[in-house]
Amino acid sequence: MAETYELSLNLHKFFTYALTILSFVYLIFIFLPVGATKKQKIKFTNRIRLLLPIYYAFFAAICVTGAFNWAALHFLPKADILVMLFSSVIFIILNVKAYKALKMAYIKDDFQKYRIKAAKILAVILMCILISSVV
Repeated sequence: MAETYELSLNLHKFFTYALTILSFVYLIFIFLPVGATKKQKIKFTNRIRLLLPIYYAFFAAICVTGAFNWAALHFLPKADILVMLFSSVIFIILNVKAYKALKMAYIKDDFQKYRIKAAKILAVILMCILISSVV
């Protein structure tokens, strides 16, 4: 059981690092230029929409490995685990808000407000990842 826990813990760390890198890629995608034509705006939103399933898959992998590790610890409600659970809930809520903002930016054709809102959301997400990793 110890080897399985160790492997799962290493996978959990790997997925956390990968999600952090993907968060920075997401941030870069947000600030790429948007052209004036409709086709360029569609390309901008599609680029982000293609990244999001990968982003969410890595988050799901973090949740699965975290749940497995917590089960290996007999579901003891320790402070660091509760911080990680709280960060996971915050992560889900903020990503829903970011996706809705992308949708509204595409409909209203106002990507500047989206960039500001998404950058703030990603900053909070990165802070949650950092806090969860340090604890």
